[in-house]
Amino acid sequence: MATPPNTPGSSKSPGTSEPSSLSDLQLSNKISLTPYGSIKLDRTNHLLWETLVLPVIRGHKSAGYIFGTKPCPPEYLPRTTPGSTVQIPNSDYEDWISNDKLLLGWLYSTMNPDIASQLMQKLTSKELWDAAKELSGAHTKSRVIFYKGELQKTRKGRMKMEEYLTTMKAFSDNLTLAGSPISLSDLITQILIGLDAEYTPIVVHLGDKESLSWIELQTTLLTFESRLEQLNTYQNGGINLSQATAHIAINRPENR
Repeated sequence: MATPPNTPGSSKSPGTSEPSSLSDLQLSNKISLTPYGSIKLDRTNHLLWETLVLPVIRGHKSAGYIFGTKPCPPEYLPRTTPGSTVQIPNSDYEDWISNDKLLLGWLYSTMNPDIASQLMQKLTSKELWDAAKELSGAHTKSRVIFYKGELQKTRKGRMKMEEYLTTMKAFSDNLTLAGSPISLSDLITQILIGLDAEYTPIVVHLGDKESLSWIELQTTLLTFESRLEQLNTYQNGGINLSQATAHIAINRPENR
């Protein structure tokens, strides 16, 4: 006689191991989320974290749990029989609780320990989702003020152009991650404002353009910087040559 397959709740056959990850849980009517190994939630990257985890949740058709659009069904359902009404367990409730707990545990696994410890004891995935967003709120506001200030006051100065552009772009990216993005045109304006007087010709040229991509801006400024360095080298070489010529002239035999 064939041995019936194991079912949830039945005894495990010898050699059967516990599931090692959420991806191993393949129960009927249950969500199955793969282990998360990407960027984890900390105090500074809530928007990036949300951008990474939300597509996974949506891909498993589970967004309703964290947004509250798939509310928990009643634990019991009435069953009317002749002369009486009794309450029977609702299997949809059990499935909802099981799915939500799986999602809750998975969300905790996407957080750094210090963040997860501050959000302990949340009972549902929605509670955890909302609390994570609220926790990032106050810190995000202070970061927006800081990065906007840095963006406005930073000047190229002695920095190489590549370093200057990378620094300014980082401020812009951090504002985006903090939920307060600036437009590319505003970023370009701040970059041009921070350039030295020797860049005035290229600032005027770029300022007259109706549209300018980030790549075009980088290429133009890096090329202009390279040209300036060449000119400075030639000028310095000319000064040295003049000095050498004067020195030779002074020390010529007929001048002694």
